[in-house]
Amino acid sequence: MPRRHYAVVFAMTVALLIPTADAGAQTASPAAEAQVAFVFDGPDQEADTRRALFQTEIDAVAGRRFALTYRTVLADYTLADVEQQVDALMADPDVDVVVAMGPLASQVTARLVEPPHPVIAAVVLDPTLQGLPERDGTSGVAYLTVPFTFSRDVDTFRALTPLTHLAVLINGPLLDGLPGLAPRLRAASEAVGIELTAVGIDASIEASLDAIPDDVDGVYVTPLNRFAPEERAQLAASLVERGLPSFAYGGAEEVALGFMASLNVDFTESLARRVGVYVERVLLGDDPATFPVRVVAGERLVLNLATARALDVYPPLGFVLEAELLGASMTPPGELLSLDDAVLQAVEANRSLAIQDAAVAASAAQVREARSVVRPQLNVSATGLLVDSRLADVSQGQQPEWDVAGTLELSQVLFSEGASANIGIQRALLDASDQSRSAERLDIALDAAEAYLNVLRAEALLEVQRDNLQLTRQSLEFAEQREAIGTAGPAEGLRLRAELATRRTDLIDAFVQGEAARLALNQVANRPLEAPFTTTEVVQADDPELLQSASLLAALIVDPRGFARVRDFMVEVAIEAEPNVQVLDASIRAQERAERSARRAFYLPTVAAFGQVDLSIYEGGAGSDLGPMAPTVPNPFWTVGLNFSFPLFEGGGRFATRDRVSAEVAQLQLQRDLLVQQIEQNVRTQMQFGAASFASIQEARRAADAARQSLAIVTDSYAAGAVDVTPLLEAQNTLQQAEVGVTNAIYDYLIDVKRVERAVGRIEALATPAERAAFEARIRDALRSDSDE
Repeated sequence: MPRRHYAVVFAMTVALLIPTADAGAQTASPAAEAQVAFVFDGPDQEADTRRALFQTEIDAVAGRRFALTYRTVLADYTLADVEQQVDALMADPDVDVVVAMGPLASQVTARLVEPPHPVIAAVVLDPTLQGLPERDGTSGVAYLTVPFTFSRDVDTFRALTPLTHLAVLINGPLLDGLPGLAPRLRAASEAVGIELTAVGIDASIEASLDAIPDDVDGVYVTPLNRFAPEERAQLAASLVERGLPSFAYGGAEEVALGFMASLNVDFTESLARRVGVYVERVLLGDDPATFPVRVVAGERLVLNLATARALDVYPPLGFVLEAELLGASMTPPGELLSLDDAVLQAVEANRSLAIQDAAVAASAAQVREARSVVRPQLNVSATGLLVDSRLADVSQGQQPEWDVAGTLELSQVLFSEGASANIGIQRALLDASDQSRSAERLDIALDAAEAYLNVLRAEALLEVQRDNLQLTRQSLEFAEQREAIGTAGPAEGLRLRAELATRRTDLIDAFVQGEAARLALNQVANRPLEAPFTTTEVVQADDPELLQSASLLAALIVDPRGFARVRDFMVEVAIEAEPNVQVLDASIRAQERAERSARRAFYLPTVAAFGQVDLSIYEGGAGSDLGPMAPTVPNPFWTVGLNFSFPLFEGGGRFATRDRVSAEVAQLQLQRDLLVQQIEQNVRTQMQFGAASFASIQEARRAADAARQSLAIVTDSYAAGAVDVTPLLEAQNTLQQAEVGVTNAIYDYLIDVKRVERAVGRIEALATPAERAAFEARIRDALRSDSDE
C-alpha cells in the first residue's frame, strides 16, 4: 500500500485518540523522562529491525513530550521464561511502559491484573481464545489483536489449488503456550471441509517437516521469524521437492523466499504507529483498557509463479491478473518487438502481400508471353504412315506402304499491330499489378502499426484496471478500519467487496482484449497466432515528448495557419505517391494502347515470314522401289514464303472493339478523377482527426487530474467519517473513466498519425532515417515558400 494510504489509516486512529491525549497533556511535564521496555518471546532474526521501527514511531509521537530511553529483553521461547522476564520488568522501578513484541509475551502481559506499569501487548492473536477482557476497564492493559486471517487465507489458498488436508506450520513454543490455538485453527478448517494437522516447528525446520502427514496436499506457513531467511527459503524449497503448495501468512517477503502465495499486506508499520500513540497516551495517564484493540489486515495477493509452475499449479486467470507476480512472468517473454519491427515483419511475411507477389509474377509472365508472339517460332514434327499395299503399288513411288517423314518449320511475325499492342498492354498491366502490390504493402504496414498500437493500448488499459482494483482494495481497508474503530458498520465493507468482484471482472476483460490484440498483430505479421512477444514502447500519459516525436504533425497542429498549408501540401504528396492512382494510370495506359490498336486494325495488315524443310526418314514395303522409271523427289526439300493477312469483314466486331475500349478509357479516367478527390478528402479528414485526437489528450489529462484531486478529497473525507462509501466509489469510478480516457486519447492520436501517413502514401516505419528527414525538409520548404508568397 502506498505510504499516503497508510497515513490515512493512521490519521483515522489518531483522530479517535488525540482528544484524550490532549486532555492529559495539560498535566504532563514536557521534559519528563520515561523508559520503554520491549520484551520479545526469544531471539528473532528480525527483532532488531522491528524494534527500530517501533522505536522510531514512538519517538515521533511520544518523543514530543517525553525524553525517552529504551531497553530490550529477550526470553527463550518458553512460557516460563517469558513470565519470568515480564515479572522482572514489572518489578523494575525504572521501567515506565512495557511493550510486548511477541505472541507469548503479549499472552502473558495482557492477562496481568492491575500491573504496576502500563503494558501494551502488541501481538495478541485471539482475545477470546486467550481469555482476555475486551474494553471492560479492569485489566489495566492495552492490547492489539493482529489480524487473524486464517479463514480468509484458506479460502484463497483452495481457490488457487484443490485442498483436502492442510498442514499448518507453527512455532513450537507458540503451539505449546497457546493450547487452544490448534483447535481454533482445526475448527476453522473443518468448517470448509478441510482436514487440518498442526505441526510445531522447533529447533530444526527439516526435522519438523517429518511430522507432516503423507496425505497432506497443502501447507500453511505461519510467521517463523525466529529462523533466518535462508532457513525459511530452504523450507520453501523442501516443500516444493515434496510437491506441496504453500501459503504464507507473512506477505510478499515470504513469497520472495519461495513460498507459493500470500494475501497479507505487511501491517508492521501501521502497528508501530498505533503503539506509538498508545505509549504517549499511557504516559499521559489515559486508561489502557479504553484503547481500540483491533488492527485491520490489508489484502494483496502475491504469487510466486516459478514455485507454482514447479508444482504444476496453474492458478485461475483472475487471481494471476490481480496478483503481484514474483519468480516468473505470466507468459514467456518471447521476441522483443518494436513498432518498426512489427511493420517490417508484416510487409515481409503477410500472406495477402504474398498473394500480391504472386500476382506480380503472373503479370510479368504475361508480358513474356506477349513478347513470344513476335519472336521466331521453330517447330519440328514427324509423321509415320502405313497405307494399303494395293494403293502403294499404283502410286508410282509417291506413297510407299511404309513412310516416315519429318518437317522443320520456322516462322517470324514481321509486323502485327495486335501483337505489339498486347505487349504494351501487358507491360502497363504489370505496372498496375506492381502498384497494387505497393498499395497492399502500405495497407498491411498500416494494419500492423494499428495492431501494435492496440496491443500497447490494451497493456495500458490493463494497468488502469489493475490500479483501479487496488484503489478499491485500499478503500476496503479503510472501510474495515472504520468498522474496527466503530465509525461504520459492516455494510460498507460488503459493498466494497462486491465492487472488488466487479473490478476483477473488468481486469479479466481488459486482459482478454489484450490477448485479442496480440492475436491480431501476429496474424498481420504472419507469425504463429499465439507466439509470445514483448513490446518495447510504452507511452506514458505524462510523456508529451514521446507524443511530440511521433510525427511532425503534432508540431503543426498547434499552428492553425501552418496546419492549413501543410494539409494542401500533403494532398499534393498523396496524389503523387498513392499507388492506387498509379494503378489507374497504368490501366489507362493499357486501355489507351488497346484503343489505338483497335483503330489501326482497320488498315494495318499482319505480315509474317515462314520457311519449311521436309525430310523423308524411311520408306518401305509396296511402292517403295518401283525401278528407274519412277519419279524422284528431292530429300530433303525446302520452301519459304511471306504471308500478308488482313480481315475484310468481321461482322462489325472491329467497330464494337473500338467503341468498347474508348468507353473503358473514359471510365478509367473518371475513376481516377474520383479517386483523386477521395484521396484529398481522406488526407484532409485524417489530418483533422489527428488534430482532434491530439487536442483530446490534454483535455483528458485535465479531466484525470481533476478526478485524482477529487478522489483525494473524498478519500480524506471518508477517512474522517464525513462521507459514506457511495461518494468514494463514485470518485474512484470517475478517476478510472478519466484514466481510460487519457489512455484512449493517446493511442487514438498515435493511430491517427499512422492513418495520416497511409493517406499520404508513405509509412514512416518503411522509410530510412534519411528519407524521413528529407520528407520533413520538404514540408518545411513548402511552408516557407507559401509564407514567402
